[in-house]
Amino acid sequence: MNVRRILCIASALCIVCGLAGCGRKGEETVSSAAPESASSAAAATDAVEIPFVVVPELTVRYVDMVQVVNVQEGSTLNVREGPGTDYASIGKANPGESFEYLGDEGGWRKIRFGEATGYVSPDYSAVVSVPAS
Repeated sequence: MNVRRILCIASALCIVCGLAGCGRKGEETVSSAAPESASSAAAATDAVEIPFVVVPELTVRYVDMVQVVNVQEGSTLNVREGPGTDYASIGKANPGESFEYLGDEGGWRKIRFGEATGYVSPDYSAVVSVPAS
């Protein structure tokens, strides 16, 4: 579906909703308050239901990333092959670098580190949500 079609549909819905809310000449407007009489109850049932439309192209999606924090400039954070200091280092992460967050395991943060899965300490990393690209 192209953008022009979406805009046309959205414009048409706005016009229809605006006209439905105006009422007709000589009619009472329907209030959202509780009806006080039978005639008010009948008018309330004649209310126009406005559809809810989701436009996927306008929805912002977020992903969780792990960002390296609490590491001084010039230092690096070990990325380990398992959740703990007993596991070997598979690489180094620089301050401010971000990696795809895969969850927590054994008190450590599991990340996508290149083609591998790695683990970083929660003391030196933070989970942040960023807009998906």
